[in-house]
Amino acid sequence: MLGMMGEGYAWVVTTKTMNFLDSLDSLDYESMAGIVGLKYHINVSIKSQDLALRWRRELQQIESNLEIKDLNLVGLRAYDVVWVLAEAIERQEYSFLPV
Repeated sequence: MLGMMGEGYAWVVTTKTMNFLDSLDSLDYESMAGIVGLKYHINVSIKSQDLALRWRRELQQIESNLEIKDLNLVGLRAYDVVWVLAEAIERQEYSFLPV
């Protein structure tokens, strides 16, 4: 141990660590004193709320015992990537397919 967890020290953690901490079932916040966390801010819209609701329902069907946390930035970006790829595939002309 480096002795850097006591009084007089502060830790700055980034989004990845904050997302990990958010996903824990229970956390002793007193032991987190001195930690400053930086996270992305996600604007709440009707579309993002709808996506989060559908995501929670889907996860609840897959694993009913799972405590479902909020959809994070990584999940939103993954959804966007899949949506863009699906849209590109739908718009693509398939000239190589037999008619």
